[in-house]
Amino acid sequence: MARVAVHGGVGRGGPGWGVVRGVGGVLGPWPGRSADEVTGYVRSDENQVPPVPDTLLRLLLANCLYLLETIGPLLAAEATAARAADQHEAASRRSLLVTEVDGLREVIERRRETGLPAARVAEATVTQRLKRGWDRGDPLLHMSWHPLVVQAAGAMGHRRDLETLRPELGTVGE
Repeated sequence: MARVAVHGGVGRGGPGWGVVRGVGGVLGPWPGRSADEVTGYVRSDENQVPPVPDTLLRLLLANCLYLLETIGPLLAAEATAARAADQHEAASRRSLLVTEVDGLREVIERRRETGLPAARVAEATVTQRLKRGWDRGDPLLHMSWHPLVVQAAGAMGHRRDLETLRPELGTVGE
């Protein structure tokens, strides 16, 4: 049997030490007796909570039905869409494979031949790029590169991929 200090005692095994007996055992300075027994507290098995009035219960149940039947399906659809978007984004954060780089070169060439301009990034992105060391005169500074890569390869690509394709991207008009 383990001995455990339950309140300030004089020393090991002295006053203030109780006995711990297994799971659900007694822990306290009263060997073999629970706190309820020591204090004389009598537990009741009766429900002490008063019943909910019907007027309130009906409103609560009506609200539950509204949540389940009206809000629930809309919320489930939004959660499914959010999960799909998260999975797509997580899958697209990788770099481009060598075979995808070649495919992306073809997409860039088709866009250049048709005169389809590249999308432009928001000014906040331009500011971030400049903070990361981009040159103000860089022809790709204002170009939105990620949508093109996601469309062509299903991946976001990284700056190193952009640098690999810089010669081709520089020819895509704005």
